[in-house]
Amino acid sequence: MVKISSHIRKLMESNAYQNSSSPKHDEVMAEVDKYFKENFNNKTDRTVFRWIAKHDSNTCKTCQEMDGVEHENIEDFPFIPPIHPNCKCEIIEVSASEEKCRIGDKAKQEEVEVEDKDMIKTLPILKKDEEFQKILSQTAAIEGGYKPADGIDTGGETNMGITKRWYPDENIKNLSRDRADYLLYRDYYVKPKINQLPIKLREIVFDNAVNQGQATAIMNLQKAVDVKADGVIGPKTLEAVENTPFEEIRSKLKANITKRYKEILGKDPKQEKYRRGWNNRVSQY
Repeated sequence: MVKISSHIRKLMESNAYQNSSSPKHDEVMAEVDKYFKENFNNKTDRTVFRWIAKHDSNTCKTCQEMDGVEHENIEDFPFIPPIHPNCKCEIIEVSASEEKCRIGDKAKQEEVEVEDKDMIKTLPILKKDEEFQKILSQTAAIEGGYKPADGIDTGGETNMGITKRWYPDENIKNLSRDRADYLLYRDYYVKPKINQLPIKLREIVFDNAVNQGQATAIMNLQKAVDVKADGVIGPKTLEAVENTPFEEIRSKLKANITKRYKEILGKDPKQEKYRRGWNNRVSQY
């Protein structure tokens, strides 16, 4: 696990580091880069740095997307974990000691048992949540049932909005409706606080989260209401949403979502086969 000094971590969390327009941005960036080069890039016993995501109920979409990403130099990562509350992800130096970082079968089994108990407790709640059921039915109609991996969709095999990429331990093909609903409720509705948005916005942001990822969907919303796009719904985001007319938010949000699709196509032209479906999805918002 990469251990970073408290001083450098504070610099990385500072506005000067994260905001390129800050007068001290270049100075802080230089100090951070120097630290990583001196402490991590001159080691002879490492081969590569790899991001390891902890797959549990606290794992955000950003961490999931970073899982398995490798760089020769640690400063090539856009950020260093932890990146959100209760983040248990880490960056490891892949070497002979890599096996020690793997989760044991017993630990995995214990996590599954805890999740099952939570599912049993949560299902009656989500089934009685009429607003969520309405939102879920709309997204479920778009997502459909099981789809095997086609080599183009980066999510791999998919079923009812649940993908193998983000849920590697789930039996996607045989996923039950209850299990899918529980995962969507927990990870795409409650955990990212989309359930705290006005009802009309929940429908759009939830569906966008299932399709583009929780953090991306929230950032699309934040850009629409002119607040810092950090992918986390907090008091400032909720206040901005409350003070902005719904039609204005919807218009800008749809534009942001469409822009994100164009960015995806620009990076991976093979995704062109999904363009029509994406456009139809946005037209329903």
